Amino acid sequence: MRYALCEIVMKVSIIIPTYNEEKRLPACLDSISRLDYSKEDIEVIVVDNGSTDGTREIAKSCGVEVLRDDSMNVSGLRNLGASQ
Repeated sequence: MRYALCEIVMKVSIIIPTYNEEKRLPACLDSISRLDYSKEDIEVIVVDNGSTDGTREIAKSCGVEVLRDDSMNVSGLRNLGASQ
């Protein structure tokens, strides 16, 4: 029996919980941008926990969706991002 080869394309959501990650976030986002994956199939969501540095601004400047909630722990931030 022969099977047809098919390409399965899966969309991926990458949720990044942050708190004052101004120094590390650019490298993280750069790594994501270099993935061998169609840009249309990757969704990046930064969920910020009230950063006081430039974390949100860096994410926004890269065209990333940014959510903010100052009251959650890291698990709650991940869940918030996943609910989008």
